[in-house]
Amino acid sequence: MIRNLIKQEVLRYYKKEFYLWLGAVLLLGLSLSLSIKEYKKLTINLQSQATVEESYYKLSKEIVRLKEVLKRINLKATQTMISIPFNGTYDLRDLNKAIFNVKNLTQSNASFLVIRELKLIKENDIPKLKLTGEIVVFQSEGS
Repeated sequence: MIRNLIKQEVLRYYKKEFYLWLGAVLLLGLSLSLSIKEYKKLTINLQSQATVEESYYKLSKEIVRLKEVLKRINLKATQTMISIPFNGTYDLRDLNKAIFNVKNLTQSNASFLVIRELKLIKENDIPKLKLTGEIVVFQSEGS
């Protein structure tokens, strides 16, 4: 009986403080979870920004070279496009040589390799790469 009486008195006087304390703890937990969530978003955004800046700085050299080439283009000149058919087969046992040969096809600034068909074939257990396409060359006429 005394216990119930004490319990009723404690609940009567401290009920309000208990609910305030419980609300404060819940509010603290909610604000802590929201701040952790926002911190995660912030770190992801900072990482994304760093990635974008790194890729921009890597591309900036290419952009400068492109601007230099664009300055040298004569807009009044007439360009003629010459298309040369190309068929090539490269032995893939020596990859460095094959890559070097394909790179040599377009070493000049005015030619491009247009690949129409790319096949990996095997002749007598020798892997070969067959390229079919054309080499497009641009020539300036006049000034």
